[in-house]
Amino acid sequence: MSNQPPLTQNDTLEQILTHLEFLGYSEMNRESGFIAVKHSSRPKMFFRQFGEAVLFTIAYGVRDLNDEEKSKCFALLNKLNEGSVLSRFYLNEGLAGFYCEGAFFGEYKKTTFSGFIERWFVEISTQLEDFDKEVEQFMEK
Repeated sequence: MSNQPPLTQNDTLEQILTHLEFLGYSEMNRESGFIAVKHSSRPKMFFRQFGEAVLFTIAYGVRDLNDEEKSKCFALLNKLNEGSVLSRFYLNEGLAGFYCEGAFFGEYKKTTFSGFIERWFVEISTQLEDFDKEVEQFMEK
């Protein structure tokens, strides 16, 4: 048993940020509890503490959709969610975005977090590749 005081939420976020920087991300900004990071070959990502979890969000721009296209987009999101374990895909019409979220639970440990983030990235890329043509039709050009 450790005699060290428990980590605060801020400590956990800082450890995660350091880990992401090791993976090639750089901090963009901090606002309203979110830390935004960017990468040279991956989409921008935002993360924040949410209860006992750290919630990660990736946003993809979506063009304006008519009602029929929205219906098709929601059907696609349902397919993406059916095949996902770590991810949740959704449309936020107010922000004109297609989002993917994943939650990391528990205390930060390098190996545990590394396993989570790697599996989450693989799941997202696999899901988006499986439905590439369907996803592409809704994205901003």
